[in-house]
Amino acid sequence: MFLLARRFVNFLTNVRPSRNLSLISDLAWTSASNWPAGGEIDIVEGVHNQTSNQSTLHTNPGCKLDTTNFNPDPNILVSGNTFVGKVLSDNCDANLNFNAGCGIKDEDKRSYGFGLATVGGGVFATLWDDKGIKICRHSLHIGNPPPLSHIDTRSCLGFFPRAEVPEDVKSEAPNPSSWPAPKSFWSASTCPIRQFFKDHSFIINTTLCGDLGEATYASAGCPGTCAQQVADPANFKQAKWKINYLRVYQ
Repeated sequence: MFLLARRFVNFLTNVRPSRNLSLISDLAWTSASNWPAGGEIDIVEGVHNQTSNQSTLHTNPGCKLDTTNFNPDPNILVSGNTFVGKVLSDNCDANLNFNAGCGIKDEDKRSYGFGLATVGGGVFATLWDDKGIKICRHSLHIGNPPPLSHIDTRSCLGFFPRAEVPEDVKSEAPNPSSWPAPKSFWSASTCPIRQFFKDHSFIINTTLCGDLGEATYASAGCPGTCAQQVADPANFKQAKWKINYLRVYQ
């Protein structure tokens, strides 16, 4: 499941991706048509035999991850405005570092690839509200959305293994304020969300080689070349997504 919650919009998707192979990159993300001006939010991302999920923002120059919000204590609720994931990079500028973006790694091995498939999949939840983009800490907005001039954005991203999906999510009444500390959190203090993110579409794709897969293929210890592996249909037997639903809440 994916839940992308804006202050006035929520998306939920229930997903069971297969184990990923050494030549493909799995990605569930949102992006604007005028990329990177409208921003990109990578909710589920991994390549080769990666064992846990990575979430990343890609933007125009000026957006950074506020690393001071990192706190490994998982008992802090979403309202604490902290995150528990591992910081990979803090500059979201798509023009730098070969478009690495500002990434955060979820070190839970149930969040991606073989580990995710083994536990029967799970729910990915992203909150994009008037506080920003967070995974996932704030209750849903009731009524009309506030004017853009009042939006103080931040971002929330979270993952729930199948056996740990909250009851409010199961009952289709998500209440992010009751969820545990998010894996990822991009605060508006260093990345004004209303400035860098707008008019997104939801995209789910499996990339064969590509910029990320090709560049990291040899260092990941994969055999031969990526092009050689793509040419063998046997390598795609388990390269698939199983999506139960994508839900949007407003």
